[in-house]
Amino acid sequence: WLKADAQTYEDASPGTDAAEDADDVLQWHDQSVNSHDATVATGSYPHYDEDGINFNPSLTFTMASSEYLAIEDGIFGTETKDEMTSYAVITSDGAGTKNAVFSEDLSGSEDFFMLAPWNTDEWIYGLGSNYGDGWLKETSWSGSRDGIPYLLTGGAGTDNNTPGGDEMYMRLNGKIEETSSEMGAVPGNNQDFLIGDWIHSNDEFGGEIAEIIIYDGIPSTLEEIQIQSYLAIKYGITLSNDNDADASAGETISGSITEGDYLDSDGSTVIWDYSAYSSYHYDIAGLGRDDNQGLHQKQSKSANSDAIVTMSTEAIGTTNAGISTALTDGAYLLWGNNNASSSNNTDLPTGYSGRTDKEWVVEMTGTVTNVHVEIDISNEKLAGDAAADFKLLLDADGDFTSGATAVTASSFSSNKVTFDDVNFSDGQYFTLATAQTAPGGVGDGLLLWLKADAQAHNSGTTLATDGQTVDNWHDQSTHNFDADDSGGTGPTWDADGINGNPALDFTGSGSGTPLDIPNGILEGGTKTALYTYTVCATDIEQNQTLYWQQSNSTTADRFWFAPHFSGGWSYFDHGAWTLRVVGASGVTLSQPYLFSVKSDGADMEIKRDGNSVATDTDNGTITETTVNPFYIGYRYNETGTYFDGKIAELIILDHTPTAQEEDQIES
Repeated sequence: WLKADAQTYEDASPGTDAAEDADDVLQWHDQSVNSHDATVATGSYPHYDEDGINFNPSLTFTMASSEYLAIEDGIFGTETKDEMTSYAVITSDGAGTKNAVFSEDLSGSEDFFMLAPWNTDEWIYGLGSNYGDGWLKETSWSGSRDGIPYLLTGGAGTDNNTPGGDEMYMRLNGKIEETSSEMGAVPGNNQDFLIGDWIHSNDEFGGEIAEIIIYDGIPSTLEEIQIQSYLAIKYGITLSNDNDADASAGETISGSITEGDYLDSDGSTVIWDYSAYSSYHYDIAGLGRDDNQGLHQKQSKSANSDAIVTMSTEAIGTTNAGISTALTDGAYLLWGNNNASSSNNTDLPTGYSGRTDKEWVVEMTGTVTNVHVEIDISNEKLAGDAAADFKLLLDADGDFTSGATAVTASSFSSNKVTFDDVNFSDGQYFTLATAQTAPGGVGDGLLLWLKADAQAHNSGTTLATDGQTVDNWHDQSTHNFDADDSGGTGPTWDADGINGNPALDFTGSGSGTPLDIPNGILEGGTKTALYTYTVCATDIEQNQTLYWQQSNSTTADRFWFAPHFSGGWSYFDHGAWTLRVVGASGVTLSQPYLFSVKSDGADMEIKRDGNSVATDTDNGTITETTVNPFYIGYRYNETGTYFDGKIAELIILDHTPTAQEEDQIES
């Protein structure tokens, strides 16, 4: 039993100098009674990563440096073993095509190993000499090579009484990947047990190894769930709800225990009840303490790439070991979400403008109090730019329209909202909502919101007054897409520019008076749905641009809108110039208009004051491959396209609003 959070040393002998972050690891001490300590092999050393997986340590193996460790004389010795069950938590860094987690050369041409990932999309578990004789291969590896943690299980026995229902089986995150009835007894040969290497092919490992557990026996089905639950909670891994891979989730395993359940080490206490929360079996993570299995997870976040919730027993830290506030033995707090991706704006109490699409439920065993909750809203399009704008809604039934309790955020920084000392109850639902004003009360999908009556600054944080230039314009969404003058001369703030409200007055002659958002608003990804609402007035007819961002190093692909271009045309491009909608603008110079511009991946449209100017069935989309500024009042590298006129407000969504939401924004 090797785990990176226990007795990893930077000295090979006697093994007393505990490894610290980035130290080379020369000894990894076995936590079983067998003293199978791994020490330095003939290659280079892996290094210690103090927060490798879910705030817990791991060992980082660099394939290019041939890093591995060895247990001298192996774990077989000369014994014959015909029952071997293995568990490993790893990540792959994508280096090389063949990765050996562990291996031991046995007598003859036989091996004991776990190879993952292997070749293009395989992984292999072996206790024998070849395929069909003790080697089992999954040819469609459902994992990835991008640093996501996985729990690998491999089992081998003499009959089909294994937890996998056959002589050999393999699981990924608890789900059967492959089984086989080809197994035999294998004698050892006093060869080293290698971690991060397979001697027959000289293929090392690239990635993180956090824990390896090997039994020379067969655990029961419930015991395997206990082991996997321990590893899943510790490393933020969501266990499958279809253990036997028969496409039927939540089947009974034993008594009241079903697929998808997490178990305490006593084998009977269910700490995540799949049957109760089957719709919330996504991105599961948890806090918990169980002294019987050496688990004390005080801070946690799901390992899944779309997870946004972190919880801790105290202020969010960088490592689990660094969190000092302890849990009580036997206490757990687990959470999962409903994986929603649609707008839930209507499921809110009065006075809120939006919430996250997902909602979560918590399951508590024992008592866990004063939890700190951090939610990363980098990819959540909500209004708000201060802690007071955000609320954690707690509810008994998951319908937040009524009966919800609101907890105000304690801090908001770097797109992370934090709530201190939250006290959940078992079975309680929660979501993140914003009480900040949003255009038309629509906060979902709000990518950019610039309005002249809010935080248009003359210098720094000093608000511009009538006739002063604006050197920065603060975004009212959560993204902080602030526009600035990039050292040039910005537009002028006009206190009563449109209907008694402020507007920014742009001059189109000479060098213009544009602003720009330095890193743009495309966020390094693909934007298929983009909706713009802007109130503006054009003072002269010429080649001019209201906004522009190109997605690569050329101007071929761009996000561009010109409400009144030379010849009296309105243009909107979303991607290549061929993905364009264009029509007669119908603009009267110096007259304010509301332009609504739509591209949803199937249709494009420009509307002026609610009237359609032009439509097209182009499937506009844009993918950012090079970071470029988002220009306001200027088209990149074309000095003759400065905007001349006033802009009072600019709203952009990267989410398709409902017809009602669009009515609200336009109203």
